[in-house]
Amino acid sequence: MLRIIEKLSLGLLILLVLAVFVFISKHVIRKNEFIERAFYKLRTGKFKMFTIDFKTGGSASVIFEHSCCNGAGFNAVAVRTSDGQEFISDRNYCGIEAFDFGSEESLEEFISFIEKNGYRKR
Repeated sequence: MLRIIEKLSLGLLILLVLAVFVFISKHVIRKNEFIERAFYKLRTGKFKMFTIDFKTGGSASVIFEHSCCNGAGFNAVAVRTSDGQEFISDRNYCGIEAFDFGSEESLEEFISFIEKNGYRKR
């Protein structure tokens, strides 16, 4: 009887580990698909959530996914600059107020700001 309980416990543990793996994998795949679609939309101009225009010229367009807004299960931000640079981040905020970077009036200052805040080049 004890052997049966041990085998059942081991079987349940394996199922639990497998379920957690599948759950995590699903979110990673969804996040990667989101990032790919976001950059496609930014490159083609089909969609952007907002664009920041800088006084010295240039701009940055942004698409983001915020897990607490729609239950996507992940945070992701795609930023594409007018000179073609692309940045991604797992940090997400609730909108444009996240880019409260103060005195940065140029694209170069904006890029410096986002890189200092954990955004990485794609």
